[in-house]
Amino acid sequence: IKILKNESKLNHFVDLAQNSFSGDSDSITSQLKSLLKKQSELTPISEEMNQWFLSLKQIITLIEDLSYQLNRMGNHFNESEDTLEKLSSRLSQIRKLQKKYGPQISDILIHLEKMNLQIYEIQHFDEKIEKLKKQEKSLHNTLKKLGETLHKNRQKASLDLSQLINNELKDLNMKGVSFVIQVNELDDLGPTGLSDIEFKVQNNPQGIASSLSKVASGGELSRVLLALKVVVGKEEWPRTYLFDEVDTGVSGLTAEKVGRKLSDVAKSQQVICVTHLPQVAVFGHQHYLLEKDPSKKNQVQAFKLNPSERTKEIARLISGEKITQTSLKHAKELINQSHQI
Repeated sequence: IKILKNESKLNHFVDLAQNSFSGDSDSITSQLKSLLKKQSELTPISEEMNQWFLSLKQIITLIEDLSYQLNRMGNHFNESEDTLEKLSSRLSQIRKLQKKYGPQISDILIHLEKMNLQIYEIQHFDEKIEKLKKQEKSLHNTLKKLGETLHKNRQKASLDLSQLINNELKDLNMKGVSFVIQVNELDDLGPTGLSDIEFKVQNNPQGIASSLSKVASGGELSRVLLALKVVVGKEEWPRTYLFDEVDTGVSGLTAEKVGRKLSDVAKSQQVICVTHLPQVAVFGHQHYLLEKDPSKKNQVQAFKLNPSERTKEIARLISGEKITQTSLKHAKELINQSHQI
C-alpha cells in the first residue's frame, strides 16, 4: 500500500537511476567501461593498476545487476487504482479484527478456528443431538442398573441398621419405641437413585409406624440421633452435633448411659450437649455454665468453668441451690467415674 501510494516518486527514482547507470554515453556504466577499455594499454606498465581494474570489472557487474533489478521493480509499480483500493479495504478489515481479537494475526486465526468449529457444530446440530440422546439413554440404563443394585443393598442394610439402633434405644430408656427405616422403590431415577428413604418410629408393637419428624418429641429425636451416631461410628469428615433435651424423661442409670454414649460419639466428632443432669454433664471434656443476664433482656452469658467451679456446679445440679459437703463428695465421685471410661 505504501508503494502504491508513492508510485510516482518511485518511478521517478527508477528512471533517474536507470539514466544514471546506463542511459547514454555519459552514464556511469559507459564511463566505467571506457576506463576499462583503456586499461589494456596500462597493463604492461603497472601490475598494481592491473589489479585495480579487476575490481572495476566487478563494480560494473554489480551496477548492471542493480540496473536490472531496478527495471524489474519499476514494472511492479504500475498497478491500477483498483488494486490500491482493494488492499486498503483489506488492511482496514484486518485492523478491525485486531481491535476485536488481539494485536497479532495469530490471535485472529485462533478465533477463526473457533468460529469454524461453531459453524460446523451448528451445521451438524441434528447429528450432535442424536448422538447426545443415545449417550443419555446409555447412561440412564447404566445408572438404573446401579440404582437397582443400590436399592437392594439399602433394603438389606436398613434392617441391620434399624436393629442396631433399636438396641441402643433400649439402653436410652426408650424400650417402648421401635425405630423403622422404610425404603420405597421409585418409578424412575432421582437424586438419591431409585430409593425413597424415610425414618419412622413405632410407639407400641400394635401401632403403625409414623414419620419420625412428625411424632417424635425433641428429646426423642435427640436420643434417636445419638443412637444413630453411636452405631454409625467414626465418619471421614468431622462434624458438630448439638444435643438438646437428650436427657428428657430419663434419670439414674439411663442418664449415665446417655452420658457415656455422648462421650463415645465425641471421640470422633464434636458434641455440644445442653443438659440439667449431673450424670450427663460429668462426661463433658469442657463445661460451660449458661446464665441469663439480668441487665439485658433475652440474653444469655456462657462461662467456662475450671475444675473447682465444675465440681461445685455438678454438686448444685445434685442438691439444688444449697451445696452441701455430701453433694460435693458425690460430684467428685461422678467426675472420677466418668474419667474411668
